[in-house]
Amino acid sequence: TRRAMTLKSLLRALVNMPPHYRYLCISHLIGWTAFLSNMLFFTDFMGQIVYRGDPYSAHNSTEFLIYERGVEVGCWGLCINSVFSSLYSYFQKVLVSYIGLKGLYFTGYLLFGLGTGFIGLFPNV
Repeated sequence: TRRAMTLKSLLRALVNMPPHYRYLCISHLIGWTAFLSNMLFFTDFMGQIVYRGDPYSAHNSTEFLIYERGVEVGCWGLCINSVFSSLYSYFQKVLVSYIGLKGLYFTGYLLFGLGTGFIGLFPNV
């Protein structure tokens, strides 16, 4: 018979798994937490820092409209990110035979880190 997955069984599996898998799970948790936090911040960053808009000004003011335009461009940036993430996911099966699983994992985080780092280096595009 199949047992239902519960939070208790999930935590028990995490505690009882081999250490290298546990480290991988923790690494994934930290990586995805950073990734999602960055993605939530990205659109606001575009509106306030790059476009120099003001989200707290009156809704019919020029500063607020500039902020909205920056958020819109940030959303397009996230759309481009998801297209490239999809392409990267599609080609993972081919890439894993060339650079291995560890190399693929490292490359994904390295490219993401470089991409987000360039955003910070060039705030006045």
